[in-house]
Amino acid sequence: MKQGFRLDATTMSRLLASVNQNGTTADTAWTARIDGALRSQPLFTFRGAQFTVGAWIDSIEARRELRATALNQRGVRNSIDFLLEPSALFEEAKTLERDYPEFAALMKEFRDGILIFSSRRISSGAS
Repeated sequence: MKQGFRLDATTMSRLLASVNQNGTTADTAWTARIDGALRSQPLFTFRGAQFTVGAWIDSIEARRELRATALNQRGVRNSIDFLLEPSALFEEAKTLERDYPEFAALMKEFRDGILIFSSRRISSGAS
């Protein structure tokens, strides 16, 4: 993932040490050993914004799709990727035409084609 994603390895290690790595977030007491100090620590940074362990927990609990997330390294990382994917895709899409000249040319042809089609419909009186 681009856009300045950085996982805080120390916080990740502390998080994993505080949970049952054989369990999931569906377990009713999965957060019991995550203390307030750890909850306030940044788990990752994305596009210059820090996201704490507490914010990650809130997101897990709010999203039905993440309610059975595995509490191991892979599960936590997959949940972070899932949470960030829409924003990452949106940011990536904003620079596609600049980063990929072939794509920019294709989009220009597409827009020009729509304009030609629209102008023909207008000049022929079609609505």
